Amino acid sequence: MSERIDGMFTSISREYDILNHLFSMGLDIWWRRRAAYLALPINGGKVLDVAAGTGDLSIAIMDASLKRGRRISVRGVDLNRSMLSIARRKVKRLGAEGITFSLGDALALDYPDGAFDSVSTGFSLRNFDDISLFMGEAKRVLRRNGKLVALDMALPKGSLSRPLLNAYLSAVGIAGGAVDREAYGWLVKSVRGFDSGAAAKKASLAGFRKVAVETLFPGIAFILTAVK
Repeated sequence: MSERIDGMFTSISREYDILNHLFSMGLDIWWRRRAAYLALPINGGKVLDVAAGTGDLSIAIMDASLKRGRRISVRGVDLNRSMLSIARRKVKRLGAEGITFSLGDALALDYPDGAFDSVSTGFSLRNFDDISLFMGEAKRVLRRNGKLVALDMALPKGSLSRPLLNAYLSAVGIAGGAVDREAYGWLVKSVRGFDSGAAAKKASLAGFRKVAVETLFPGIAFILTAVK
């Protein structure tokens, strides 16, 4: 993530969660729950949540594990100190145990090979300077048969809903511009320019197996899954 993008996230960190909920009409909560379910190791274990931001996906993964009786630990890493500060306060307020956060670079993960059973990331692929490098790092820190789960947004190609979703993005850009024009201008531009199929291809080229993309309602969000 570039310094410019990191600075944009710092500028909107306090409003980030509530604006996500408002602009997605609450659907981002459901999208995270679905990603959290997919990221759960079958027999429990360790989960690395990369670019964890304010911690919502990390918390959703832990919540999913408690509901299904699976013992896990979640380590959230992010380059943005402001986001991590909010994540730590949120976990403390909720009394959520088994979740820790630390500074960390998605493109140079400070963990040994095969350290985790699952690697997750939410709404971050679009912001990585080198997705292929991230895929390689995610694969490296995963154990054999470990899973990568990446939740993100992109306009669907060849879909009848594309014009409507494109109009929705324009509305988000206008509304978000009242908070930070640069940050929400980047959000809209990054979603419009992102290709989930290209991201899936990069996962395959990194050596992942069983690469799949699941489109989430109403078509602007997706989950990429892959197995080491």
